[in-house]
Parts: sequence; C-alpha cells; structure tokens
Amino acid sequence: MTLHITPERSATLAKLDIELCQDGTCHGLPIDATAPLTPGPVPLPTPPGAPRAVPLRAADGSIDVRIEISINDDPLDLTTSGTNTSGWSIGTSHTKLSPTTTYPNGRGCGGPTTAVATLDGRGLRAG
Repeated sequence: MTLHITPERSATLAKLDIELCQDGTCHGLPIDATAPLTPGPVPLPTPPGAPRAVPLRAADGSIDVRIEISINDDPLDLTTSGTNTSGWSIGTSHTKLSPTTTYPNGRGCGGPTTAVATLDGRGLRAG
C-alpha cells in the first residue's frame, strides 16, 4: 500500500495519522512529517510482524509513504487526519480503495496485492 502526499500538502504537514481498515480489522499508523525524511527508506521501529509506515521524501518535496501491511483484494478503507506546522487540524479525509493482485508467474504462484492513494490540498483520493 502506498500513500503519495503531494508537495503542496507536505510543505505544511507536521503530523499525519493514517488508519487502514479491511475485513473488520483496523491499523493506525502515525507519521511525523517534520522529521528529516532523507532520500532512501527510513524504517520506523515497530514490533515484529506489525504494520509499519516507511516515509520517503522526494526531491520535489512530496512524500511517499510505503505502508507495509498484508492486504487482500477486498475493499480497503483509508482515513487520514493530522496537523499542519502551525498546529491546526488538516481535517479528516476518507476514501475506499480497491486493491489489486498481480500474478507475474500465474495464479498458482500468487502475487503482490497493491493499493495507491494520494493526499493533496483537497483531501484524499484513490490513485
């Protein structure tokens, strides 16, 4: 699962709370957007097997958050909220995603399931 945060939104973002729900199970993942997010993955400490978010800041100022979590093809609810650098709420945004599984070596071999969302100044959307 990947959450793309546009340069417009990331420029003033201080804290982002991400909630993913699928099949009745929800996971919350906080992101500190003011921490130095240098190019390259910076793993956050998590218990073994727990979902984790790995943010990466690009040269254009955008942030891609790779969320390492096991998902399937069922609908995925994604909710974000947080604060800007002035301490004000950025509001709560919600979208429903349709994850897709690819089978590069055929269905019998399985394959990765992915979903992508974008957070910009207008809110959260699939894709």
